[in-house]
Amino acid sequence: MQSRAIDREGKVTDALTHTGMSVLSGAISTILASIPMLFTQIIFFYKFGVFILLTIVLSLIFSLFFFASVLAEIGPVGKRGQVSLLYRDCVNRAKAELDEMDEAQRLVDEQSVRKEGSVKRSWSRASVDDAPAEESSPAPVDL
Repeated sequence: MQSRAIDREGKVTDALTHTGMSVLSGAISTILASIPMLFTQIIFFYKFGVFILLTIVLSLIFSLFFFASVLAEIGPVGKRGQVSLLYRDCVNRAKAELDEMDEAQRLVDEQSVRKEGSVKRSWSRASVDDAPAEESSPAPVDL
């Protein structure tokens, strides 16, 4: 899905509207799953709970606040950054490369056909000129 907004703020608003709730829901469920690990007696589970909690909180802060603010200031404007335009350019480049490869292969094929034709012509002349006479086979012997 691509934003139809033209300005940066509109694009950020669209992004946060469409994906913000999913990101927030995933973060909340993961935080709720890590909270019981903070109250365990086993040190490994406690440290793992702290690790998960800090990872999710820092990721949430980065994605919803810092990254969204940066995109609002220096993000794409207008049609820049659209995946379809990037895809179109990649497809056009790939088609051009395939056309070049096809042309090179066609030239190689033409050269090999010319070489085979000259070899066949020289071989056919040699076989006609130098053909040995057929020998007669000996008659069968009755025993």
